[in-house]
Amino acid sequence: GPGCGEFPRAPVQTAPGLCVGIVMDQPEGLRFPRVIVSLSPREFWLTDMGNWNPRRGSLWRLRLEEPAKGVIRPRLDLLAEKLDRPHGLVRGKDGLIYLGEAGSVSQWDPQSGKKLGVVVDGLPTQGLHPLTNLAVDLDGSLFINVGAPSDHCETERDRPADVSLPCVSEASERPEAAVYRAQYFPQTRSFAEPTLFSSGLRNSMGLAVHP
Repeated sequence: GPGCGEFPRAPVQTAPGLCVGIVMDQPEGLRFPRVIVSLSPREFWLTDMGNWNPRRGSLWRLRLEEPAKGVIRPRLDLLAEKLDRPHGLVRGKDGLIYLGEAGSVSQWDPQSGKKLGVVVDGLPTQGLHPLTNLAVDLDGSLFINVGAPSDHCETERDRPADVSLPCVSEASERPEAAVYRAQYFPQTRSFAEPTLFSSGLRNSMGLAVHP
């Protein structure tokens, strides 16, 4: 048929028997969606960066309500706006939601949809790769991406790269182009100051933990 179940079919080629349906789009308020996290088969949270300017992003809750006459009705609710380039979104071992904005990570209650506080702050945000991506370690600690300020170690935008290595971003006391790990303390649901886990990584937008 022309759709994917009850949703319009997206123009994406898939394997036989599969298709991609559009659940929500710009008419519902989305502008630049980045990451989606499943809380249950019918409830999801997602980040919308808005654009590359600061404080244009938002956080949303998507619910797939019970079918009425066989039709699933998606409902999109705004949880927060004026966020700073939100990207990373994960569910912690404690059941709470962790949101990565440019330079920080905050903690959210999945039941009320309210922000509980900032757990990591002061991450570098200058340059071409300010987005904060996240992954949860087996003990609840967070892996946090800090992207490189440039693409080729150039010190100024649109200037050829300086061939002298290492990059300035790697040589500093708190290197960029790196992944940091913030130790989790379950008793207080808090985190230690992030420590360097791995460096020389231009921009780790795909993070996962192998068990």
